[in-house]
Amino acid sequence: MSGLPGNIAPADISASEVPDGFSLGPGAGGGGGGVSDQAAQKAAQRESILQQAMTADALARLRRVKVCWFHIVDL
Repeated sequence: MSGLPGNIAPADISASEVPDGFSLGPGAGGGGGGVSDQAAQKAAQRESILQQAMTADALARLRRVKVCWFHIVDL
């Protein structure tokens, strides 16, 4: 039992038993989603929201700012 106190045992539950709004964490029974899967899902959700909320021109400007970001150093 990695990281759990001696008096706590992990629950062996399937993904179908998890209530809405919750998920099986890494290392839990059923092999829940990994960190990369969650990050990709979050990025896709963010992109979808931006596409719905912004015009095409505003999205283009946002992406251009992200690509061209740099750090100014005072000499």
